[in-house]
Amino acid sequence: FCTIFSMYHVTRDQCNAIIETKTNSLILGCKNTTIPDEVKVIKESAFSSCSFKSILIPSNVIEIEDYAFAWCNLTSITIPKNVTHIGKDAFHGCYFLESIILNNGITAIEDHSFQYCENLASIIIPDSVKTIGKEAFDDCTSLVSVTLNEGITHIGDFTFRNCSNLQSITLPESIVNIGKGAFEGCTSLTAINIPSNVSSIGDCAFESCTNLSFVRIPSTVTSIAETFQYCTGLATLIIEAETPPTLSSYAFSK
Repeated sequence: FCTIFSMYHVTRDQCNAIIETKTNSLILGCKNTTIPDEVKVIKESAFSSCSFKSILIPSNVIEIEDYAFAWCNLTSITIPKNVTHIGKDAFHGCYFLESIILNNGITAIEDHSFQYCENLASIIIPDSVKTIGKEAFDDCTSLVSVTLNEGITHIGDFTFRNCSNLQSITLPESIVNIGKGAFEGCTSLTAINIPSNVSSIGDCAFESCTNLSFVRIPSTVTSIAETFQYCTGLATLIIEAETPPTLSSYAFSK
């Protein structure tokens, strides 16, 4: 059935959703929703707390708003190439999410987008992404590998905090800023090469990375705050600057 209420209608071709017809925006869905091909925007909290394990996002979607799929039972999701924006907390608390495919087109991953996705094992960030917001992958405790492609310039505060199984990450040369607490509590991380264009590393960025044994810091970094405190396994530190950076008294404290 299809009931029209001026700007909205309920179900289109039995899609089981409320859609704003003027903008082709999906306002509200449920576990039985099939997203119509013409939908362009998935609105804030549209599927929040739905119990489905999978859903197909059509290729015409260009935006996924805040909390759109928060606390769903999703196990996998593919973001189409036309999506340029994933809102804050879009997949927050999707505890069963194991696989995400992000296609080129997304320019930013906003704050808390995948926070507490505790079963997510790996993620490839496409080179169209320029910034990753704060706590975007915070407490993704099963995350083992992260691929960051050239183009990203900023890693936000606490982005990968408490990703306790993250063993390695290659930071591309395009990065200029690493936020505070960005890798705090990544207890499986063993080595880190800070890219040569980085000028700022936030407080506690690698705090409590207890298995971190090798760190290389480029000459562009002129000061180090409480960045590496409680890195009890640190054995090799290479600072490339002829004049050592200014160190906080707690920079490498144990």
